[in-house]
Amino acid sequence: MKLSKLLTAVFTVSMLAACTFSHEKWSNFDNQSSHLRPKENQAGLVFLRNDAGSNPIAVNIKVNNEYLASLQVGGFAKTEICAKPTTIEAYYVEMKPGTNLNVNLAKQSIRYFAIDTSNASNPQIVEVDTTSAQKILKQLKHQAHTISRINNATCLGN
Repeated sequence: MKLSKLLTAVFTVSMLAACTFSHEKWSNFDNQSSHLRPKENQAGLVFLRNDAGSNPIAVNIKVNNEYLASLQVGGFAKTEICAKPTTIEAYYVEMKPGTNLNVNLAKQSIRYFAIDTSNASNPQIVEVDTTSAQKILKQLKHQAHTISRINNATCLGN
């Protein structure tokens, strides 16, 4: 009986130690391009955050009430969705509700939105023209630490 308890204890300690010494690395950003190529019935959305740390709190981005990313300073997130009227929401991680923006997305269009965090209680969503967005995106990295929940299944009948 004592031997079985001892073996169980040794096994448990070994497993806990293995978890502690994990070599897994997690990165908030990667080098993925901001380029999008929407399919026939889709549109692309790119969200960027270049506010130079005026407010370090992450901003959750939702598209049609589906989570896209928690955008950090110096990052961007992108998605392809069905081209149709769309609701975009941005709010600080600790707070809700946030700012909503309704946009009509044309087929195969790509729209760019900057997240302005100068307001401490509500981040603002500001549309940016393609030329300006491309210049800003050269200085940003793709947000890679979260997984989008956006359902970008085939867009039939749009």
